[in-house]
Amino acid sequence: MSSSPPADSGYPPVSDRRKIMSQFRDELQESRNALAASYSAGYGNLTGFKLSYGDLVAGRNLSGWPFADRKDLPFQENQKYSILPDSVSRRAAEVWNTEEEVVKLPGDDSTETTTPPTRLHTGAFHQNVTGTIRGSFHRRDISVLPIQMEVPAYYDKLKEYRQIRNEIGYAAEVNADSSSPFADNSPISASDSSQIPPPINRPGNVTADEGTARIGFSNWGDPSVAETAGDATAIDIAIKLNDPGEHTEDQVIMSGVYHRDTGNVVAATRSAKFAGLYAIPQLNLAAGKHFNSSRELYVQRMNQTALEDLEFGLVDQLLEDSANCEYIAYMHVESTDLDLSDLQQIDDELANPVGRPHRPVPKLKITSGLLYSPDCGIVLDLDVAEGPRGEVFTKSIQHVIMGAAILILAQIWLFINQMNATNTPSTLSRLAFWTIATINMADGAFSMIALLCSMIFKDLYLQFVVCAFLAFTCSSIYEMKYNIMVYAAQANERPITWRTALQGTPVDDQNAAAEGEDTEAATTAAETPAEPTVPSPPLDEQSIAAQLYTRYFFGMLLFLFFGLNVTMWPTKQRMIFEYIILTVFNSYWLPQIYRNVIRGSRKSFLWQFMIGTSILRVIPVAYAFLFPNPFYHHNDYKFVIFLTLWLSFQLLILFLQELLGPRFFLPEKYLPKTYNYHPLLTKGDLENGYNFESFDSIDSDGPTGSTLRCKLDCAICMQSMKIPVIDNTGDGDGNENSHSLASNAINLMATRGYMVTPCRHIFHTECLEGWMKYKLQCPVCRNSLPPL
Repeated sequence: MSSSPPADSGYPPVSDRRKIMSQFRDELQESRNALAASYSAGYGNLTGFKLSYGDLVAGRNLSGWPFADRKDLPFQENQKYSILPDSVSRRAAEVWNTEEEVVKLPGDDSTETTTPPTRLHTGAFHQNVTGTIRGSFHRRDISVLPIQMEVPAYYDKLKEYRQIRNEIGYAAEVNADSSSPFADNSPISASDSSQIPPPINRPGNVTADEGTARIGFSNWGDPSVAETAGDATAIDIAIKLNDPGEHTEDQVIMSGVYHRDTGNVVAATRSAKFAGLYAIPQLNLAAGKHFNSSRELYVQRMNQTALEDLEFGLVDQLLEDSANCEYIAYMHVESTDLDLSDLQQIDDELANPVGRPHRPVPKLKITSGLLYSPDCGIVLDLDVAEGPRGEVFTKSIQHVIMGAAILILAQIWLFINQMNATNTPSTLSRLAFWTIATINMADGAFSMIALLCSMIFKDLYLQFVVCAFLAFTCSSIYEMKYNIMVYAAQANERPITWRTALQGTPVDDQNAAAEGEDTEAATTAAETPAEPTVPSPPLDEQSIAAQLYTRYFFGMLLFLFFGLNVTMWPTKQRMIFEYIILTVFNSYWLPQIYRNVIRGSRKSFLWQFMIGTSILRVIPVAYAFLFPNPFYHHNDYKFVIFLTLWLSFQLLILFLQELLGPRFFLPEKYLPKTYNYHPLLTKGDLENGYNFESFDSIDSDGPTGSTLRCKLDCAICMQSMKIPVIDNTGDGDGNENSHSLASNAINLMATRGYMVTPCRHIFHTECLEGWMKYKLQCPVCRNSLPPL
């Protein structure tokens, strides 16, 4: 066996790595010094922040940095000093001042009559914002220029080794094209689109004007660290932006600060070309307590790891992240109706659930937000977005999983009862293999999905594993065992044509006819030497199980890989696939209807099993399509109605097949006559050999020509029974009174109580059906019986 590759495989030689790490540590030390500096010192020597937006408008580039006219000047939040354009910083201030005036930018006219912000709720702001919220975004009508950003030169050896082209910024176009607006020091304008270089197609470069946004917050680190930094809490943010049809998806990973006293959030990305995390305090738009608390918090966070403990993998990861658009985010989380003590009780219970009573957990809600990409020139507005706390979301998923487990247990119970009721070859031969196989595929697919979710959602590992185990047990043990029994019982059925099948000829008659044909063919070809043939080995349950289990597991793997691929499809295509697959998986009674027609059988599965299975399998669909759920599935009551009617239609056909015959919906002129075990007898039939020796008397229920009652004895249970008999002796004038099944519903229902064999013996329906589970022979004369 070959050994595993070394940990440093894929990296440059050791000497180059040492030089890169030495310069990388020096850069981090400078970044930490800039992080700990005062507000007036500005960004300092941070990578990605050397050019302000005012420098870009003035036509400056990195080749002239540092600029003499900005040396030793105190930092102010305007585009002359800041990476934020004035239009973006004003919009960020609007976001932060949603409920109260938090920040005031230089140059704002204090005498301007504006409506002061008012609190949306009377309570405090969330103290913990861990959770996922969903909303929408739209492109803001602001034209901004992309700021030039470059990866430091000490990355060149790594880029050369990794064969990474210089496409992470606009430096390549600037150096290659002397006509670029960044090539000289001439001023440029954001209103002149001809001066803006074409954007590079890279991750994070959102091209849609609007779409959906999914924002995930997670509080970082130890809560005790946040307490030492005033009201600032370090958070990590994952944002997914999709166009309306979800044809494209852009993901932005950020880190920042949540101010618990105002509900405001500031965050930025981090890569080799953009040290956004070290500029978090400066991005608070003003000096003061928020700048101080953010600086204190991030100094603690960044200094937790010593420079000597950093590994080369971090450098490599930062270089890969440089291919993405960089982002700066401003958000405001809406206040609540609860005070700090109530929120603290909620947080304590959610962190360590012991059953303590508390107020209802308020949802996380963003009233407004802003996403600005300095290097890609993108300004996006985040609209209202809301969602539950992470712990509440996890608990709702737990409830859904437990409900699914209960449904699976109910399905197992139904299968056990069904298997006990059909444990003979005669009863198994009535069942459709593909009905059970379709149910089996659906349960197997669900078990694979639950197993995959157990590896993704670590907090729900135990619940998903239990649900996956139950679904796997139901599909791979009970349903597969039942399928093997059905397959083995039907393995010896001869291939028959439609006409032969629709005749409902008993298997014994088919075999006898086949033997006669074989004898005749052998006599005709007696003088012709026959080639020796190797008889095919008989199929036993062990070989059948090997075949079916192989197909089962291979099909489940294919479904898993295909299902993962479907999740990345656009919304419309994904919905079409969902509707198709749900309709197919809920058409499991169609093979049984077909089997009844082919075999001429009235009965198949127990009605308890059919109705129970149909209800159990429509409940999850109705829940996902009709009610609010943690999966955020779209609502569509029309599809639920369609699916319910579709299943009801299949069950209605099965009921009518049992009541009127398996082929009642097919034209009789195209079908050979099949045997009916429930005929409506006439008085003349009793006089022509229908168990006449057991005939006792005829009781008239009405005038001449009405229905009579004939008392007979069942040869199986030896109990008497009364059957309806039509008096067709006539009235002497040549008029016969005949009653059809369609015109006499009472007689039709009465015929379900007895069965008449082709050899003219009459039995109770329950008695003969119980007999035919084991033998397809008449209990009296031992003649073969057609299948029921």
